[in-house]
Amino acid sequence: MSRTSSVSSAAAARTRRAGQPRLRRSSRGPRRRRPGPGRRARRPGARAAGRRSRPARRPRRPRSGAPGSPVGAEPTWTLRPATQADATAIAELRAVVMRPSLEALGRYDEHRVRNRFLEGYRPERTQVIEVDGVFAGSIAVRLEGDAVWIEHFYLASHTQGRGIGGAVLRRVMREEARQGLPFRLDVLKGSAARRLYERHGFRFERALEWDDILSAAPRES
Repeated sequence: MSRTSSVSSAAAARTRRAGQPRLRRSSRGPRRRRPGPGRRARRPGARAAGRRSRPARRPRRPRSGAPGSPVGAEPTWTLRPATQADATAIAELRAVVMRPSLEALGRYDEHRVRNRFLEGYRPERTQVIEVDGVFAGSIAVRLEGDAVWIEHFYLASHTQGRGIGGAVLRRVMREEARQGLPFRLDVLKGSAARRLYERHGFRFERALEWDDILSAAPRES
């Protein structure tokens, strides 16, 4: 190659490099972006520190059955005819489940709440509710005049909120529908049980001093 060619090639290379931007090396590492107008510079690690972490979600506890049943097991409930021997257990349960409502009305008396039940107890029209083979409540019916009255419907607290009360009420109403009569019951004013009855078609009929009378149309069998 001639000297003239070498000079021409070198000049061409310099011309190409002159058209490209020169890269400046810095010993201080990568350059940071400057914040725009009105924006504050973010300190290193500020985003991580400012980000709020969500607390871990607690696992849901499985519903438990009656005492002694496997955790998470679905409850098995049955109805059986009551006997005279069930009177004390039902009276004790009545005193427990009715206490909050009676106290709210200023009417709770530990002896009266038991004795009123025992004095009028009729096992022949009462059924005992058992959950997983254990006593858990009662329900009674009384045919009077133009209605079927539902009475002494009590359910132990450890079985409430699991659909048992509604299932028992539906069965009893289906069984008594053959009478072709409306249903009635009385519920203490302010009692939480009223919501259960209203979900199953009971509506306010009239008020007494301490109770409200609710009624429902007969259900088809």
